[in-house]
Amino acid sequence: MLPRLQLPYRLAQRALPTSFWAGKANVEELSSLVPPHLASHQQRSASSAAPLPSEKTYKLDFHDSQKAFGQSSTSELARAWLVFRLCGFKPFVQNSEKLLSVSRKLLGDKATYFLVRHTFFNHFCAGENRAEVQTRMERLKHNNIGAILDYAAEDVPASGAEDAKVHSNQGNGPVDDTQEAVARQYDYSSETQSDAHAESFLEAIKASSHMRTSPCAPSFASVKLTALGNPLLLERTSNAINVVRGLFHEFDESQDGYIDSNEFKQGIKRIFPAATEEEMKAMFKALDPEGLDRIDYVAWCQHMSLTDQPAMAARILKCLKEEADPKDKDWRVRLSDVILNSEEVRLLEALYNRLSMLAQAAADHQVKLLVDAEHTFYQPAINHLALELSRKYNNDPQQGAVVYNTYQAYLKGSQKCLAEDLERAKRQGYTLGAKLVRGAYVTLERKRAQEKGIESPIFDTIDGTHANYDACMKMLLGEVAQGRAELMVASHNQRSVELAVEEMGKLQLDPSSSPVAFGTLFGMADHITQVLGLAGFRAFKLVPYGRIDQTIPYLLRRATEVRCRHPRARRLMLCDVRASSNDILKACVNVSRVHAHSRRGY
Repeated sequence: MLPRLQLPYRLAQRALPTSFWAGKANVEELSSLVPPHLASHQQRSASSAAPLPSEKTYKLDFHDSQKAFGQSSTSELARAWLVFRLCGFKPFVQNSEKLLSVSRKLLGDKATYFLVRHTFFNHFCAGENRAEVQTRMERLKHNNIGAILDYAAEDVPASGAEDAKVHSNQGNGPVDDTQEAVARQYDYSSETQSDAHAESFLEAIKASSHMRTSPCAPSFASVKLTALGNPLLLERTSNAINVVRGLFHEFDESQDGYIDSNEFKQGIKRIFPAATEEEMKAMFKALDPEGLDRIDYVAWCQHMSLTDQPAMAARILKCLKEEADPKDKDWRVRLSDVILNSEEVRLLEALYNRLSMLAQAAADHQVKLLVDAEHTFYQPAINHLALELSRKYNNDPQQGAVVYNTYQAYLKGSQKCLAEDLERAKRQGYTLGAKLVRGAYVTLERKRAQEKGIESPIFDTIDGTHANYDACMKMLLGEVAQGRAELMVASHNQRSVELAVEEMGKLQLDPSSSPVAFGTLFGMADHITQVLGLAGFRAFKLVPYGRIDQTIPYLLRRATEVRCRHPRARRLMLCDVRASSNDILKACVNVSRVHAHSRRGY
């Protein structure tokens, strides 16, 4: 089942009557609206857990510099100290791209890339080729740390190419230099280029299967959907999904979280006045196979078919032509415009097939596939595709979850969305794989919301994000304990990691055998990953690789990450950077002494 495409926001907004939008969530938030009984999903899942006879206590010391940095050489520690110091120097970060351009003009590419390689590249990337990556991976494996390979090269479309006009930020106005600071984006060049990206992801999946820390340990690979198809197609699909889901709330006249048969008929009659009684009964029965005479939000969403949308649009227009005095004409025309056409469905099927091919390869190689989260205007489509593949590949109890969807805790609706997806997985009999992150597009999302005059989908404060992240994490860990979910705690926040470890102890989740993993970026929060790995937890590094010239945008974003946070978060991160650089410097001195003693025969 494929998702629906999304038209520009203004069309989606006009596709439903003003009464629908008034007092209800904006189009980006519709995917997070769930029936009332799902809002307390986490409380029910926690209370339904069998009482545990005792709790385990896992004591980890993330301030132990010997464990955190003892495996690094003096030169590596010195490089890390230099990189973190430079990242904490605001003028350097703000002008990093200009400095790089000037260096290339004065020193040439060879000298410039030599400097980049021996500083930022070697710190944040594992290498340019398979051999270099393998060497770094073996060192991680020695410390019980797994690797999540991430092809970091980014394509630049040929100048003047028509297809290059379709960019992942199209339709959002001017883009400032802070919007792409954290997470990678792909330009859409052609279907051929999308196929090439799929092959790169496929190679990463195959390579990951040989990089387990032990024969029983899991391995992961990452995939980004804007690399597998037109980003504008994902945006169109997301709008179409949101509008169709929004019809649920339009049909639900009583606003009790359910649609009964009478409400359903009235809603269908508004769209298709000529619909027969038999047709409406058949449609309702498909949504209500158990004969409960009511449909909730989860049932409505899980039976949504994007491939049927072109026929739906054609029928709407046909009805309008046949009616002498059509009611709600403008609204129905706009509704037909928002949903996908045949060509868009064809392209979406091609994107789905690429992703399905990767999921099948991951299953064949016993690798878990992490589907990255992106902007809110892409996310409904990404969620839909990821959940469809989860239903297909996450239903084998022996293999566990193959496909992991990513949940962004900085979104106000993320906890309800997670509860909805957990309920859907329970009904359809598969394990939900979840990667939990805070989020990477704070500046862009807030600016876009301000431009459109809508409420920001992001929490107003960093404390709100922290609280939501921890709440989502506890919910998921409770589901893991019940055997209904698997979790990747993707965080550089030490407090959240400590809380996860504490909760695992309370739930008696074994560090090495339970399906809970911890992930950080290569070159960041190394002290967290090292301590977790040495303590027997499933610790992983997201490991970017690629040619230096192709990874420059990724490296610039790593340097810019400190500056692109919320003001308070930025201050906290700057403190963390300074503290980390001081810890690294101390470790550098200590390791140098150990190495000196070793050379003297101690």
